[in-house]
Amino acid sequence: MPPKMIKMMKEALFFCLLFIISNVHAFEDELECTDLNKAHSYDLTNCEFVTKYCKDDVYTSTYYCTSSAGKGFFIFACLIWLGLLFVLLGSTADDYFSPALEQFSTKLGLPPRFAGVTLLALGNGAPDVSSTIASINSGDDGYLLSLGALTGAGMFVGTVVAGSVMMVDGGVPARGALIRDVLTILSHSLSISRYLY
Repeated sequence: MPPKMIKMMKEALFFCLLFIISNVHAFEDELECTDLNKAHSYDLTNCEFVTKYCKDDVYTSTYYCTSSAGKGFFIFACLIWLGLLFVLLGSTADDYFSPALEQFSTKLGLPPRFAGVTLLALGNGAPDVSSTIASINSGDDGYLLSLGALTGAGMFVGTVVAGSVMMVDGGVPARGALIRDVLTILSHSLSISRYLY
């Protein structure tokens, strides 16, 4: 392995250990970490408030308790960490999920386009289904959380992911399918917003 990759893995392990260690502590007062905007009313700086009430959130305490140069480095390190996670996710999907999907579609006799629409969507959507069921069962407004999460995920895939693929590929290879998908997302978003309001 290259030395840079080993160094990045050591830093990632360090941040993971910090996160685990910081989760040991519990809140002591009635204030919570989400009340950060009330810090000045208690004559506390943001760093003091975060140190006292956000003991389990290493990211917040690191961000608010460092200098401005440290904040920039911390944001840069988080972006590098996010990029590394995306690379690991992509390589895992490429090494394990894609061969299994290809084998299933070959055994079932599905063309690649239908395998992507059915089996790939099933594998990709399984975590969304379980989290939606959990949020609906969590309380009174759980269905609002699940509708927001699913709508946001659909919008992200329809805009950021599809736009990135189009930019890398050099255009839209199937304009009819794109128009169909955009109209479907638009109609479902309008239906959900009409139901909620």
